[in-house]
Formats: sequence, structure tokens, C-alpha cells
Amino acid sequence: MEGKEADARTDIFALGEVIYEMATGRPAFIGKSRASLIAAILSSEPQPMAAMQPMTPLALERVVKRCLAKEPDDRWQTARDLELELKWIAEGGRQTAGTAASAASGKTKERLAWITVGALATALIVTAIWWRNAKPPEQTMYFSASMPFPTHDIAFSPNRRTLAVIAYQESVRKNAIWIYEVGSQGARILSDTEGASYPFWSPDGRTLAFFADGKLKKLELSGGPVQIICDAPSGRGGTWNKDGVIVFTPDATLGNGLYRVSASGGIPKQISRPDPSRGEESHRYPMFLPDGSHYLYLAANFSGRKEEVDAIFVSSLDTNEKRFVTAATANAAYAAPGYLLFCRGKTLLAQRFDLKQFALSGEPATLLTEIQQLPQTGRAVFGASDDGLLVAQTGSQVALSQLLWFDRKGNELGAVGKPGVYGNISLAPNGKSVAVNKTDTGSLNTDVWIYELRGDSALRSIPALT
Repeated sequence: MEGKEADARTDIFALGEVIYEMATGRPAFIGKSRASLIAAILSSEPQPMAAMQPMTPLALERVVKRCLAKEPDDRWQTARDLELELKWIAEGGRQTAGTAASAASGKTKERLAWITVGALATALIVTAIWWRNAKPPEQTMYFSASMPFPTHDIAFSPNRRTLAVIAYQESVRKNAIWIYEVGSQGARILSDTEGASYPFWSPDGRTLAFFADGKLKKLELSGGPVQIICDAPSGRGGTWNKDGVIVFTPDATLGNGLYRVSASGGIPKQISRPDPSRGEESHRYPMFLPDGSHYLYLAANFSGRKEEVDAIFVSSLDTNEKRFVTAATANAAYAAPGYLLFCRGKTLLAQRFDLKQFALSGEPATLLTEIQQLPQTGRAVFGASDDGLLVAQTGSQVALSQLLWFDRKGNELGAVGKPGVYGNISLAPNGKSVAVNKTDTGSLNTDVWIYELRGDSALRSIPALT
């Protein structure tokens, strides 16, 4: 702004502005015009964060204040220095956040909301600065902390300030949708969303669509009843364009592709079919690209053959053509300015993506390692806005369970196998064996295992994904 050469410290200043607004809900500098905004940045100091958000850690305020120093020499000099400081705050702030949450009065729902906000403020907010063609690894900052309960999915609103989070609701012992406004002091749970999964927003950010009870549903945030759009026995993600078209996966079983349906309801029409030459696969987690016609999706492969891989494809509402984009093990997302975000194993990568050629260029850059995934479904827990803001959850929060045999009277007969990540339990007609999906927590591969009632003998069968 003063004609000086920009460097990494310029991006650190920008990051300070982002963190300030995320924590307080207000911009650090305000101006009615571009000129007045520049004048404010050059001459004024932002209001203390604690004055607007009393629970702001003093250490975080100190970090942000140094980011926003007028003189570049007074700021953090490298991204690495700032990263270490933020990690230190996150590690030291867990106990403080927990104490504040436990001391808060009110109903259980309100306490859970505070816990959710504390977790989001430290564990989920990931700010990736990609502008000015800087190298992503050098421009990535994040807060890290453990979550008090698993977050199963995240959806970023088009307004870039609202998050829809799938998390556990203790009162009904089911997942539900929580809404968190960036910079607010509370999260709220949406009523009638028990059992919800894979939420996605309308283009105007006023309505949420989600899957529950074998249906694709929608709910206006301003109020009103939940509305059923169509049947979706085992939905696996959806996306909504400005023309009121929803592309979604109604059924995750083998051989099923993507469908389209009007957001106002109707009979879904199939628009993609798995390619038999690629083995057994399922199409899931579509995401519209900015033109509202082309969309990305994950082709999740079930064959188990090494030559067949999970991959991201791009297709269009106007044609049946599809184009391979890249190998990936989970859902992908497009994030401006011009990046594709995708996972390989537990690593979240970013790579330049051409919206005209629908092709990647350059080399992928690592944004996060140990990204949290739901291995049974091929879903990674992250969301991205169209202005370069990334929200993700890191860490392994896989819940182990133990298979137990019971008789018809409810008496426990014994355990089968060791504690693990199990799903889709199917008892044999003879009542002497059981087939289950079992996920390897290291490789994230899911296979079908067959256990006998007597003894710990087990037989591994075909790979599986739900």
C-alpha cells in the first residue's frame, strides 16, 4: 500500500486480519471506501479483541497484535515462528477452554455448544493463504487441539462465515447439525436434524440440505419445518447450484451413480453410472464447480485390485462425458483462487486446477497431515470457501468397539475378536457366524471379516466401503 515490496510478512499481516475477524466477528480495520480502509490500516489500531470477546486468550491477542504491527520488522518474521507460537497457544489453551466451558451455567445443550465453539476455535479453523502465487506450504497456518467428541462432517456456507457441523447430540444419542457463526460466542443445534449426515448449503446460504431417515431433506435456517426432497436410502453427499438443481448420491451400494433432482422436490434422475471397466465402484460426494454445470465427484472403488484406484472425476449436467482428474482416497473440494483440495491417505493436498481444461498443473502441496477421515465411507472432514479459507479437523478420532454375542434373553455369551472399527454387521442364517466391515486404523482400508461364534477364528474376505 505504501509502494514497498511485499514479502512473507505481508501475508502474516493478512493472516492476523483473518484471525482477528474469526475471533471477534468484526474486521480489524473498517472503512466506507477503499481509500478510507487503506487509511485505517496505515494509521489506526484495531480494537482489543478481548473488548469484544472477553474469553479471548491473552496469548492469542498478543500473537494477533504482533501480526498486525505497522512495521514489517515488528511482525513475526517467518511463518514457522508464527506456527510454533499458535501451536503453543493451542496446547496451553485446552485446559483453560475446558475450565471456562465447565464453569458456564445453563442447560446441557448450552454447555455442549460452548464445548463445540472452543473446539472450533482451536481445532477446526485452518487458514490457508494462497494469494499472490505464494507457495502453499510456506503460507499455511493452523490451530490444533483435540476435539471433545468426533466431528463427522463440515460444510462451509457460501457467506464464508457460517459452518454446519455434524456432531453428537447427547440427549438423543445421535448425530445432529450444529451451526457455528465464525467469531460468535455460541453454537446452536438445529432442531429436527437428529441422525443427519453430509449437510450441504443452498447457493444463497439460507437453506441446508442433509440426509436422514432414508431421505434427502432441507431446512431453512430462518425457521420452518424440515421438508423432504426425495428418497435417499443411504445418501453419500450432495451439491446445490443456482438453478435449483441438486446432484447427490441417494444410494451408496455398488453400481449406483449420481442423481439429479430439483431442490423443490421430485423424482430423481440418474446422471452418472459407474464404469464396469474400473471394477466395482460407487460415485459419491459431488461438488459443483463455479460455472454451476460441471461438478467433481469421488469414484470409490470396491474391487480391491491394486490397479483400480479411488479417483476424482469431473462431469457436467449437459453431457454424459466424464474426465479423470486425480487419484484420491476421499472427497475433494474446489477452493479459489484456482486450487483443488484432495486427500491421499491421511494427507490433505492442494494443487492448481484449471477450470477451462479441468486439469491439474504443477506439483501438489501438502496442507495438512493426519486429516481426520471416516475410512468406512471415504469421507475426509474438511470444508473450503471460495476465498481461500479452509476448515478441517485433524487427528485420529476413530472410536473402537467390541463385538459381543448375546442370547435371546439378553445374556452376554462372550466377545468376538479384538476391539476395532466395525460396521455393517450381518448375522448368518445359522446364527453361528457374523460378517462385519472392519477398518484398519493405520492404512484406512476396510475389509469384510467373518467371525465364528465359538473361538477367535476369523476369515478376511473382500475389501469393502460403505
